[in-house]
Amino acid sequence: MKKKLQEKLFERFPEIYRGSRLSPREHCLGRGIEVDDGWFPIVYAVSEAINSHLKKLKAAGKPLDFEFAQIKEKFSTLRIYDNGGDEFIDGVIATAEILSSITCEVCGASGFKCVNSRGSWIKTLCEEHAKNLEYRKCETSNEEQEQ
Repeated sequence: MKKKLQEKLFERFPEIYRGSRLSPREHCLGRGIEVDDGWFPIVYAVSEAINSHLKKLKAAGKPLDFEFAQIKEKFSTLRIYDNGGDEFIDGVIATAEILSSITCEVCGASGFKCVNSRGSWIKTLCEEHAKNLEYRKCETSNEEQEQ
């Protein structure tokens, strides 16, 4: 993710991105948010929902010590790792990860799983970015087709 977009997150939600100010040796977020810009709206929405939840808990006298540990792409899906979450936060993160599987990593448009020309790397891309980056739509398994 571009530094400018990351900084928006780090400045707006400093408490949950505490690790972003540390070195990569001290915290995974020291490397930044390791996804393309197309997923910025998803990450922002997750941050907003979790931040709001934490404020409500604090106001109710039940503060939760939460922070993001790492945000990256893995197997064409957003992965968000955290420290100190609860069931609500787990649900927000799970929903974001599912949403990322149908959202272009590059531009945020509707996307699908694609594989590069060597068949070695999978990304979620829209038709335009799949073509431009020389990816092709992944074949679906028989099990997926039956569902």
